[in-house]
Amino acid sequence: MLIVQHAGDYGEAYKRLSSGGPETYFAQRYSVDVVSEIAASSGAVAVFVAEAEVEAEEMLGNGVLSRTYAGAKDADLLAAACAWEPTHVLMRTPRVSFLRWAIDRRLDVALTIADSFQTSLRNWLGHRRLATFLNDPAVWAVGNHGTPACGSLRGIGVHPDRIVAWDWEHQLDAERFAAKLLKKGARRRALYVGSLVPDKGVWDAVEAVHLLNRSGTSIVLDLIGNGPEIDSLNARGGADINVVGPRPNAEIVQRMHDADVVLVPSRHAYPEGFPLTIYEALASRTPIVASDHPMFVDQLENDVSAILFPAGDVKALAAAVERVLSNPTCYNRLSTNAHQTWQRLQVPAKWRDFLVAWLSHDAVWRDRFSLAASER
Repeated sequence: MLIVQHAGDYGEAYKRLSSGGPETYFAQRYSVDVVSEIAASSGAVAVFVAEAEVEAEEMLGNGVLSRTYAGAKDADLLAAACAWEPTHVLMRTPRVSFLRWAIDRRLDVALTIADSFQTSLRNWLGHRRLATFLNDPAVWAVGNHGTPACGSLRGIGVHPDRIVAWDWEHQLDAERFAAKLLKKGARRRALYVGSLVPDKGVWDAVEAVHLLNRSGTSIVLDLIGNGPEIDSLNARGGADINVVGPRPNAEIVQRMHDADVVLVPSRHAYPEGFPLTIYEALASRTPIVASDHPMFVDQLENDVSAILFPAGDVKALAAAVERVLSNPTCYNRLSTNAHQTWQRLQVPAKWRDFLVAWLSHDAVWRDRFSLAASER
């Protein structure tokens, strides 16, 4: 099997977790272990990462070949894939060059991605081309993270009978915390967790917090994550911004619970599936202020499970935060409803189950969890 990823480093994660180190994001250990299981039961497995920070190749202790590339050309990646001679290809990125290569060789192909596809005049042709490949009989199924992201696949022309909504095995204790009440008199803390990139709305969150402080609401924003904006945020964030950087995933839910509000300000341009940050925030029972990203609006009900604002609108984001932090009734309602929302968002098909069904060509499982089945 060949597993193709856009980013990450399977080898680094495997060695860190094997030596007792922490997860750096949710379900990291789960995904590493599932690949180890496949290597132990089904034969040789290689994980190729196309956009890693460093180039490396290593045969790991679990029998998985880890190979990372620092922005290699498609031709180089495909040459390495040919040398590996896979019979099965698992795409964890919708990379058309690899799809075409695998389909042309009639390999056994599946995708499990976490992307949304919003069609515009600029990307319409590329999305239609991608859909053509995804509808090819060589592709067993196309898994996307969460139901809204699956709907976006259908929107670009992928057949609903081959789309499956998947999720990780959630180990979150959704009953760990009781509903919260709005605290009085303390300086407020907002929390952002995620990649520090502009399209995730991180600068919108920073500007909204500056605006709130200028208008008399004392609030500090903690930023947990990593990304290309981290140095700029440290340099330009100001006294109201605390750039924490990356933290072990085991800390995240407690940090969310300790905060007064969790911000998920993704802009529409960011190809969200359905971010794990939202699951974690709901489990923490801390109210969420989220953008109206297309992947959020069908899952989060405004003023019931979150306060929604127009993505990219800093003043609206600041007003949404102010509303949550100045209205005890609204605050308690969002916190009280969090557990029910968390339960409603659960997806029955898990990532490991998807891979097991694919490797055994279990069409009954695929058809049972397909988007077409859910719409009947």
